[in-house]
Amino acid sequence: MRRSRSFIPLCCGLVLCLSLAQIAYSVQAKTASLSVRNLLNYPIRVVATVGNESITLSDNLAVDDVSSSSSLGSVELGETLAVALEVTSLAGNATNVSTTLNTLEISGGVFRALVTLDDLAQLRWTVVSLEAGQPQTDHALILVASLANASSPVSLWAISSQCFTCDYQPLWSAVDNTSLVLNTDYPILYQLRSNDNHTLVSGEWSLVSAGIYSLLFTSSSLRLITESADPQAFWLPPVVALAILAGLAIIAILIFKVIARLSFIQDCISNKPQPLLSEDEIQVHPFSVSWG
Repeated sequence: MRRSRSFIPLCCGLVLCLSLAQIAYSVQAKTASLSVRNLLNYPIRVVATVGNESITLSDNLAVDDVSSSSSLGSVELGETLAVALEVTSLAGNATNVSTTLNTLEISGGVFRALVTLDDLAQLRWTVVSLEAGQPQTDHALILVASLANASSPVSLWAISSQCFTCDYQPLWSAVDNTSLVLNTDYPILYQLRSNDNHTLVSGEWSLVSAGIYSLLFTSSSLRLITESADPQAFWLPPVVALAILAGLAIIAILIFKVIARLSFIQDCISNKPQPLLSEDEIQVHPFSVSWG
């Protein structure tokens, strides 16, 4: 009976920990964060507009630099935020031009906006999700962002540099954003092909194990951008998750001990030991001792 009573506090502690973990996950999932990478050839000022609120992502973002991640607000599950970027040129030898880029829908999560020129030399931006998944060891994650025109589709083909008799294999053929996971044991030979199978660009990649990259496409070019090439970045999220779980487990154990102690005290109070015989039942009988 006592074992079953002690089992109840343990279940309550576990349920409490799972509830706290679910709350923490839901809060994280509802936050939309955005950073910007400047792929132009001049510094810029970037302001994001969400509804009636303006958020300055960077006052002076250098060429090929990345702004700090800024929160755009909370997003309900299944909903999105309408975000517009206002980019102002800070080039000293050019007239400052302020341009509001096309509005995109951002859901909850961590995103990176890539600001560059499209096929028509027009200022555009596209977004990749930095939460597409963590690559395993000996693999790299490539986040594909396309600025290619729908009328001029391109496709990406690749093979391992150690496969001398292999044919190029298609990796991506669309105008939408996607993600690729590639092996990093050997360098990768790639080709960007047009719709009529004409090779537009070719080259070689040497990817880092557990690295994260962004691949920006136009209809005639591509650019590989290193987002994270530190192997430690791959281990950081699991370590943080384990630390959180360990903390929740410690809290559960403490709660269990407190509840078990209270249950023990309550049992001692409710089960106060009673005398075996009442005072009326206790009788004293005289006796004598004789010596032989």
